[in-house]
Amino acid sequence: MNAYLLYPDREWSNAGHYYDEKVIIQDLGLNTLFRAAAREIEKDGDRIVRLCEPVPFLESTMRKVMMVPLETEEEILYRQDILRDCFAREEFIYELYAFSGQILADWDKLGRKAGGKLGTRNSPGALIGEIHVLQLFVKSLSGLKALFAKYGEAMRSGGLRSLHERLCREFSDELEADLRRILEGIPFYLWKKGIMAYFEQFSWEDADWWNGRFKAILPGEDARLLAWRGIYGLSGAVRAAGKLEKLEVSSK
Repeated sequence: MNAYLLYPDREWSNAGHYYDEKVIIQDLGLNTLFRAAAREIEKDGDRIVRLCEPVPFLESTMRKVMMVPLETEEEILYRQDILRDCFAREEFIYELYAFSGQILADWDKLGRKAGGKLGTRNSPGALIGEIHVLQLFVKSLSGLKALFAKYGEAMRSGGLRSLHERLCREFSDELEADLRRILEGIPFYLWKKGIMAYFEQFSWEDADWWNGRFKAILPGEDARLLAWRGIYGLSGAVRAAGKLEKLEVSSK
């Protein structure tokens, strides 16, 4: 599903830049604007406590978007209406920003930036990882729907109202219930079988990495975490016994 918050009928594409965009940025001092707008502000009530360093992603995104000119009056009014909604309902934007940041943080715990840590696509580790990512996406879309349900009726812009309608249509309550039922019904033996196969294939460095990730995302009483702890602990005992045996041999 696309957001369509820059244009009513398409997402942004890296085409149609100003021919002399570098000159425009320099003459108008836009680098200062990009960096200032990308800073997160820490407040204590109405008082600004600290200006953080610019967020590279926000700075880069603003630079890319602003250097593609709008060509029609309709395109200009479309964005202005959305901005008017944002200014009128700042609490919605703050909550959306915080929620998005938490989702990305949770995704990082699942290995979003870990490269090949999940193994091959058909490996147990990859399968388990993909299941947790799907659970996270269902959670994120559900949370986004809840935000729009809280603030959506007060929105006036076509862009945000259209996004709300498409979200409810494409991620309907029925689809959400079906996805949750499927995820909850994944056989437990698949998890256990995946763990057993994992310890037959991967190194202890990988196992320690996964141990930290599972502890970060699963409740302590979760049956899956208990199964992992049991096999991880047993394998750890085997590893420790092997090291002790080597020490005894080397000391003779």
